[in-house]
Amino acid sequence: MVWHRGNVPVMNPRRPIKRSPRIQVTLSPEVMGMLEEVCELTGQGKGTLVSELMTGAMPGLRAAAEALLVVKQAPRDAQAVLARFSNEATIKLAQAQLEFDDVAPPARRQKRKRGNNAPS
Repeated sequence: MVWHRGNVPVMNPRRPIKRSPRIQVTLSPEVMGMLEEVCELTGQGKGTLVSELMTGAMPGLRAAAEALLVVKQAPRDAQAVLARFSNEATIKLAQAQLEFDDVAPPARRQKRKRGNNAPS
């Protein structure tokens, strides 16, 4: 069971957490390579980047936890909750794509040289 102290969840209310809890994670070589590449490009540490990614994923994690709770407690209502979760995720993904399109430079097409395109 998780209790809350203000906005901060605590596992045991009698033992306050003085710093952020830590976990150890094993990543596949592919995920680790991508993490290292993004860290190099952004100048952030791995822990900082993973923490920010998890914080950004909180709405999705919260929705998934709610859906799993409904599945466990009321299987009949699960389909409606999962449909709502899917719709919300689709809307958020579309919005993120629109925001990305606003900040990404337009793709440049290479011009083809004339005269060298004749079939052999």
